[in-house]
Amino acid sequence: MSDGLQARNIEDIWQWHKRLGHPSFSYLKRLFPSLFSRCDISDFKCETCVMAKSHRVSFPINNSRADAPFSIIHSDVWGPSPFPTNNGMRWFVTFVDDCTRMTWLYFLKHKSDLFSVFQVFHKMITTQFNTPIKIVRSDNGGEYHNNKLTTFMKSVGILHQTSCPNTPQQNGVAERKNRHLLEITRSLLIGSNVPSYLWGEALSSAVYLINRVPSSVLNFRRPIDVLSNHCTLNSINNLPPHIFGCVIYVHLHPHQRTKLESRAMKCVFVGYSTTQKGYKAYHPSSKKYFVSMDVTFHEHELFFLSKTLHSSPQRGSDVEVQNHEIRIHEIMLFDTMPIENQNEIQDIEDENQDIGNENMTEDDSIISSSTSSPLLIQSSENSAEVPSETIASIHSIADTENYVSADIENNDSSSSPLNFDHVVSTYTLPPRTNRGQPPIRYEPDPNCKLKYPINNYVSFQKLSKSYANYASQLSIASTPSNLQEALADLR
Repeated sequence: MSDGLQARNIEDIWQWHKRLGHPSFSYLKRLFPSLFSRCDISDFKCETCVMAKSHRVSFPINNSRADAPFSIIHSDVWGPSPFPTNNGMRWFVTFVDDCTRMTWLYFLKHKSDLFSVFQVFHKMITTQFNTPIKIVRSDNGGEYHNNKLTTFMKSVGILHQTSCPNTPQQNGVAERKNRHLLEITRSLLIGSNVPSYLWGEALSSAVYLINRVPSSVLNFRRPIDVLSNHCTLNSINNLPPHIFGCVIYVHLHPHQRTKLESRAMKCVFVGYSTTQKGYKAYHPSSKKYFVSMDVTFHEHELFFLSKTLHSSPQRGSDVEVQNHEIRIHEIMLFDTMPIENQNEIQDIEDENQDIGNENMTEDDSIISSSTSSPLLIQSSENSAEVPSETIASIHSIADTENYVSADIENNDSSSSPLNFDHVVSTYTLPPRTNRGQPPIRYEPDPNCKLKYPINNYVSFQKLSKSYANYASQLSIASTPSNLQEALADLR
């Protein structure tokens, strides 16, 4: 009896599970506790729920770190950048030590250059720190599955671990490091109005800074200090930081100047050198870099003043961009042609205005004539003949727009590129014998039932008498529109 009741409960549970839209069985147990009195929730497996509700597994935060430096190296490639650096680089790769969180940065022209860069990095680690790299952890990108790179790692005994496809969380250390670097890089560029083509220098400065500031992952210790506790640091620069993008004056040595020239060059501060103990300065006009300790900082003054420079990839020419007020007129018919005697111009304009008022009518908007003489426009340097068609168009535009605008009328010849007062016009309207008279057409037939009879729009003046009679009958003929009209029509 108990087995039959249990089987009935199981059947009811599955029915309610399907009726209610496949809720979880723990939720059904709260709704129907009596049905689960003799059943275990773990016994119920719904394939439909697995296929319809599948989701990704959550990634818990892992704060564990390697005990020794270079036991695990995290790596990731970023790019391409929308703007290349001055050296033509569009990519970069980072190598992050899991133990000390020290970061090394290398720029790439192409993603395929990763193999040669990793060889340089591996050689540097084994030589400077006398420690082999044991594990390299990266994403599943094709640049890390290069045959040469795989063969090289196997030859030196490095274990290459990759994340699963479309799972960047497994390479979280390198992903977060790249995000941190790019956030600092954008802040340096935007905060100092530095052009975008200097993003490489800003990124190098970001790596220099984060290796020398305390990190919460290291219990608020600096990565460079943690590394020094395990290894001896032979060639690490510790220059005091300065504001990126500020004005820096680089001292010029005697062979770089004459005795009467300035002894320093105004440049922009772009970071710290990794191979020399000195600050990096860039002179945009000459496109030259300087590394020196003989410098003077003006941190309160930014080199680039315009806030629009960082959005433009242009480089070279002039670095001190000034804002100029540009006035753009909507209509530009011709350039300004100054005339010396303004009194003669005013008299000629008054005479032309009187002639135009006598000859023009309301329906004359655009007038052109090929027989009128061209207009001669006088200039202080040269003279040019303008056809009458152009002058007629100018008159039409001026009448329609009231000489374009009141602002153009008030501007003098020295400030406005468009000045109609300087145009001398002796143009007169050609005579017309049929002005105001409509063309000859036949009057419409009042008995016509058509809405648009053809004789309203066609002139039969040049047709013969027989053809004219035939054409006029086309408008009279009509098609019946109802039964009564059809019965009344004898045709």
